[in-house]
Amino acid sequence: MSDWLSMVCPEHLIVGTGAYGQMRPDAELRQRGVEVEALPTDEAVRRHGELDPRRTAAALHLTC
Repeated sequence: MSDWLSMVCPEHLIVGTGAYGQMRPDAELRQRGVEVEALPTDEAVRRHGELDPRRTAAALHLTC
């Protein structure tokens, strides 16, 4: 995991995997204690809106 991510690592990460599920989160995130949810991007956007923005980040794959 890159050094900058370890400094800003959220408690909860929503990963938008793209329409066809091409993006996969790195297992190291879970090993570091981050709760990770991987969903198709449109669902990930909705889910992110349901959660506490102070504890949650999103990584969204937008190209496919």
